[in-house]
Amino acid sequence: MSRNRRGSDREARALAAADVIEIGKKKYKLRPVVAQHLVDLEREALSHYKRQFLRTYKDNADLLGDSAQDVLVQKMGEVAAWDLSDLPQKDAYDTSRLPVTNKVKKWIKDNYGEVPDSDAGIRAVLNNALDQGKLTVTKTKELTEAFPIQGRVRYDQWWVTAATAGMISFITSSIRMDHPEITEEDVAGWSFPKLAEASRMVESITSASMGNGEVSVTYDGPRKRPVTRSLTAADCWGASRHGTCESCATRDGRAEVAAHRSKWGG
Repeated sequence: MSRNRRGSDREARALAAADVIEIGKKKYKLRPVVAQHLVDLEREALSHYKRQFLRTYKDNADLLGDSAQDVLVQKMGEVAAWDLSDLPQKDAYDTSRLPVTNKVKKWIKDNYGEVPDSDAGIRAVLNNALDQGKLTVTKTKELTEAFPIQGRVRYDQWWVTAATAGMISFITSSIRMDHPEITEEDVAGWSFPKLAEASRMVESITSASMGNGEVSVTYDGPRKRPVTRSLTAADCWGASRHGTCESCATRDGRAEVAAHRSKWGG
């Protein structure tokens, strides 16, 4: 198949793919996030991480004594040169096959004030709670009677479905095609469970629109066994530049892409 044909197929999938989320009494159509916007989100995540890193030094300046100002200036110089390859790895989880039990619903109600209507929405909240460290793997096993799949992803890939600022940017990039009047401030007013649910929906349809295949990934989990799953949109961001998903493998080797040739093109 020619490259132009592949590109046309991807564009057609992107135009056709959509999902709907209801906020209050209004329904919003979610569309796949296009490649250029994914690149913009990568840059935004990098900027966010740089600020968080420097804020840590600033907030703890008293521990550095008289050298605090010099250390901060030195770190600012180092951070200014960072690019995406300097972002750290983050723990990431897959809850898509976990049972939705009454214990899970009660835990979400107690911690977030509301429970999503769908099982997918409930799992999205669980996923986010795990990603942010609000819920442990052991506690998840207690609530669901099963272990989530655990792996490692780069910070920018984690940021769009785990960090509140990242979820808001990700959802806004998706929703503006059909709702150009919606701003990030509007999305920030959604409840946290709705943000978690919508970000996972956007991730899913973005992945599907790109025609991503499957990879075999070795995870660091309680059972430490190979698991084959569909690639997510975040997993494949590197492929938009490099042409294969090999760049998405974690650098420390804890999760290795065993076999996959991206369908992004190239």
